[in-house]
Amino acid sequence: MEKRKQIEWIQYARAFCIIAVIFIHCKSAEEYRVLEGTNIVYWAWMLIRNFLDFPVGLFFVISGYLVSEKNVLCDTKTFLKNRLIRLGLPFLIWTVFYSCVYIYMEWPDFTVQELISKALRGNVAVHLYFVLVLLQLNIITPFVIKMKQSRIFNVLFWMITPVFYIVNFVYFVNHGDQMPSEQLYFMSWFIYYYFGLKLKDMEQKYASSKALSCGLVILGFAAFLESLFLIRFGATTNYAVSQMRLFVIPYILSSAVLLCNRKIEIGNAISKALHSIGEKSYGIYYVHVAFLYCINKAYLILQGKMGGAVPLFLLIGIELILTTVLSYLTCCMCEKILGKKIASKFFGM
Repeated sequence: MEKRKQIEWIQYARAFCIIAVIFIHCKSAEEYRVLEGTNIVYWAWMLIRNFLDFPVGLFFVISGYLVSEKNVLCDTKTFLKNRLIRLGLPFLIWTVFYSCVYIYMEWPDFTVQELISKALRGNVAVHLYFVLVLLQLNIITPFVIKMKQSRIFNVLFWMITPVFYIVNFVYFVNHGDQMPSEQLYFMSWFIYYYFGLKLKDMEQKYASSKALSCGLVILGFAAFLESLFLIRFGATTNYAVSQMRLFVIPYILSSAVLLCNRKIEIGNAISKALHSIGEKSYGIYYVHVAFLYCINKAYLILQGKMGGAVPLFLLIGIELILTTVLSYLTCCMCEKILGKKIASKFFGM
């Protein structure tokens, strides 16, 4: 029963994460500041964006939580080999796919050197860096597991990400922008993965769900105020709402504890739908950007014919629903045609 409970909360967490990821990758409010004629819509979007600023960090928490420390220590070589294949093969295939999309979208204004650089950094599409970071975290996992019982290393491990965020902010102050490819370094996300490794040991020590929920609201508003501070400081919107901010750390960790602490019961259609989306979240993560490209392209064509711009939240809602549904159906279709084993091995479905 306990094992089933663990599986259920993870699937729900994955569903919330992938839906939030799609929202984040939908149209940004930045371009609507002028079109809407007011900043109210922009700030409303930013507030919502802060409360949905948990998905990548929470994905790393789940990844750490699912690591079997016993298997890693007993056969480190097999663990690393399996993770390299499991993550690397779909990454290579999707990198080739999105490289073709990139060439099409940028033609003829691109260079081969730029394309190769983006592909190697997981930047040929906005989301592929996640896999490269997860590979880094898996490579250092045996060392982390061996050393996490040490008091000194335990403190150092908790400090890696906050210190990196401070360094990133100092770089921004001096250069007017974040460090290049700042999201690609494992230090940006280490605290979440490490928290996942520790989460199993921390169970039974949680605060009440009511206290955690209130804390989440407070931390969400604190993250919003941090966004305002960064905007006031001259930061871009991307930095102001990125997950590389100090107040986002406790917000994401509290979100993980709240989800892990809840009793999951699949009773209604919405719960079952979330559970199904969670099961296919990895495949949806890979494919969703392709559908966003297509939907945005169609929107630009329709906008030219109809004239005017669709209100921001209506456009985001349309993008979010269509992309989620189409990505989910694509995963289902891929599994049915290729079989679950092949779809998972080659395409991460």
